[in-house]
Amino acid sequence: MTPHFCLFLAFVVSLQFSFAQNRTKAITHYIFPEFVEGVVLMKNGKKNEVAINYNAISEEMVFVKGSHKLAIGSTESELIDTIFMDNKKFIRLGGKFVEILHRANDCDLYVEYKCKLDYPGKPVGYGGTSETAAVDAYSVSYSNGVVYELELPDDYETKPYLIYYLKQEGVVYEVTNLRQFMKQFKEKQDLFKDYVKVNNVKFENTEQVVGLINYLTTT
Repeated sequence: MTPHFCLFLAFVVSLQFSFAQNRTKAITHYIFPEFVEGVVLMKNGKKNEVAINYNAISEEMVFVKGSHKLAIGSTESELIDTIFMDNKKFIRLGGKFVEILHRANDCDLYVEYKCKLDYPGKPVGYGGTSETAAVDAYSVSYSNGVVYELELPDDYETKPYLIYYLKQEGVVYEVTNLRQFMKQFKEKQDLFKDYVKVNNVKFENTEQVVGLINYLTTT
């Protein structure tokens, strides 16, 4: 293998790695990198097969119709029973789409996918930026359909985060950190702490959180 070929190969690999990094950043406002085949089950029993994805910025289910991306409206959403896509199941809870993570032992766990959209703003002199410009850009992103595309412009930054909902004995509790989970299992706090420490549970890892809840409800 010649030195020139090695350099060329290294260059190609670096380009692919760079593209993968940019691609990952570009799609963080959707839960899937591409629209996936899904089934929308209506409360009347009707099933609709569509290419669908969840937009964590607009907090809407978005589907493809022809060459357009359309959001399911709030009125239509109330008629939906369950949405199945890529081995995930979503229902409406408190007017929001949430994924069902765990259902057992009178303890249900759901997660809502959220995402903040930040815009750096425009320079206004002396190194400052205009917050008004950032707000305007945020509003325009909706009106021109930017947030419905898989890739956002380079000057937009996304900050995905999760909110869990724990349903115990018919009451739904909003959970935004691990400590709040522990409060819902007061009688098992020692088990909670040991499991989190041993398994290095991260709040952002839904599989780890499901494992934690399953452990607490079966131990």
